[in-house]
Amino acid sequence: LNDAGGYAVRISNAFGFENSSNALLTIGLPPAIVIQPTNLAVPVGAAATFGIVTEGTPPLSYQWSFNGTNLVDATNGVLVITNVQLTDAGDYAVEVANVFGSEDSSNAVLSVGNPPTILVQPTNQVVRLGDATAFEVGAAGTAPLSYQWSVNGTNLPDATNAVLVIPNVQWSDAGTYAVEVANAFGFENSSNALLTVGIPPTIVIQPTN
Repeated sequence: LNDAGGYAVRISNAFGFENSSNALLTIGLPPAIVIQPTNLAVPVGAAATFGIVTEGTPPLSYQWSFNGTNLVDATNGVLVITNVQLTDAGDYAVEVANVFGSEDSSNAVLSVGNPPTILVQPTNQVVRLGDATAFEVGAAGTAPLSYQWSVNGTNLPDATNAVLVIPNVQWSDAGTYAVEVANAFGFENSSNALLTVGIPPTIVIQPTN
């Protein structure tokens, strides 16, 4: 860096000399991307923000591209896409440059989809002790959808399908059941469904004559 400055030369012979004009030597570091842009999964209508962290001698310039095509006016270190639509899904990258060179970032994938919406809520069940029962939820949204059932607010292990089957209902199964439906773009919780467990009447003492 200490070689930076103005350089000139004097040319001389037996009849005289002449000095050249000054030539400036500028020393610096080319851009280096320290933190690459990362993949994003964003619901339709939300905002997506890509950013990077760079090093290098300023000033640094930026040019973002979408699927290999430069984006107009996308010349900052942060790229913000407001009101994301399905057509915005794809690969985003940025070229960082200064007078000493340039560097291209890796691609960051923007996935766009619809968060889950529960169309059919689970319903209350009244079940005889020892019988089987099932809770079911109907949901829409960008696949794949994941499910997690809970009882009285506690997640049930391996209860990760749209239908929750209880094959042999016991007293301890009584309670409030709900399910969380999720995907990469969000989640939604169902309403509560009550499981009531009981036994039918049994006449222990018959009426007598």
